[in-house]
Formats: sequence, C-alpha cells, structure tokens
Amino acid sequence: MTLLKALQVGVILDNLSGYVTHLHDGKPIQLSFKFSADTRFHIASVSRKINEYRDTYEKARVEIIKQHGGPWEKEVVSKDKENAERDIKDLLDKDVEDVGLILPKKEILSDDNPIPPATIESLLDYIK
Repeated sequence: MTLLKALQVGVILDNLSGYVTHLHDGKPIQLSFKFSADTRFHIASVSRKINEYRDTYEKARVEIIKQHGGPWEKEVVSKDKENAERDIKDLLDKDVEDVGLILPKKEILSDDNPIPPATIESLLDYIK
C-alpha cells in the first residue's frame, strides 16, 4: 500500500465516523452509521495508524518545501518548487505497511446504514 492510498483510506474512514443528514417529517435529522462494537473498534484502530502516517507525511512535506526554498505563492513557478513537488509525489508513492482494513459486508451494505454509493465504491477493496 502506498502512502497516498493510506491517506485516501483515512479520508474515507473519516466519512464513516461522521453523521449523515436525512429529512424526517420535513425536518433534517443527523444519523450516525450503525456498526458493531468490533467494527467500530477496527475502524478506530486503522484510523489511528493512518493518522500517524498523516502526521509524519505532513511534517515531511513541510520539510521538503523548506529544503527547496519554499513556501511559495500559489502562482509562483520555479525549478525549486517543481523539485519540491516531485519529492512530495515520490514520498506519496512510497510503500507503507498495509493498514489491514477489513469491513464486514453485512454491516456496510445494511439498510440501517445510509452510506452513500460513492463511499461504498471507494471501500470495495476492503469489504469482505
């Protein structure tokens, strides 16, 4: 698993940790997703590992930018900025330990869980 993939999985899991808003009798209500205690614990454990990756990545990204003379204004184009962007991409392409995410199909696809189809699609590799 690449660092980029791990960070993307983190964003997806963040979405599962929140609420979804539905209309009930014409009024918006917030519903949380319904998972077993084991699944919630697994999601929390994987999220913790990904948060460690995220923190390390952010520190490394800032250092790469500094090493190349940044930060720069968004519209600035320079060889140093291009080199920093290349190094950051190389960092994101590095392999990291797989986060071991496995989500139970029965819970993810339950009618009690109004998980949007796009979120389910992004989790297909992890639903068993």
